[in-house]
Amino acid sequence: MPELLVALIVVCGLCALLFTIRPIDYSLSKYQSEQRMEVAQIMQGIQRYRAAHNGSLPSDFPTVDTPIATVDGYDLCDILVPTYMKDLPIDSVNGIKTKGTALAKDSDRCDGDEILYGSGYFVVADKDGRVTVSAVDSTGSAEQEYKLKR
Repeated sequence: MPELLVALIVVCGLCALLFTIRPIDYSLSKYQSEQRMEVAQIMQGIQRYRAAHNGSLPSDFPTVDTPIATVDGYDLCDILVPTYMKDLPIDSVNGIKTKGTALAKDSDRCDGDEILYGSGYFVVADKDGRVTVSAVDSTGSAEQEYKLKR
């Protein structure tokens, strides 16, 4: 009987040790799911635009991987909001939206007065017109993940 008790204590101790060494990071997987969903939303907006324009993209659509942003990027908001989507999603870690000199509220759409944004997402079309919308990985490196091509 004492051997069983000792074995049980050892097993419980090992389990506790494993959980403290490698905790499950649910916040990271939630963030990655959010990114995938937002990439899909942007792609849907682009698809709606194309459907309304006989499959065409705007003539100035980027042919190199370009940030979706009002400054130093491609302003998809100007093309998609509000006709093809309610608002552009902004990545909660790598994106920013400002109104004037302050952070914008979530309810401030990207097409509002004095709104500047950097979505944290990227867009490119290849020579055949296939569009890729992507996000940087969860560490913030330049590596592209979560690509959708259509």
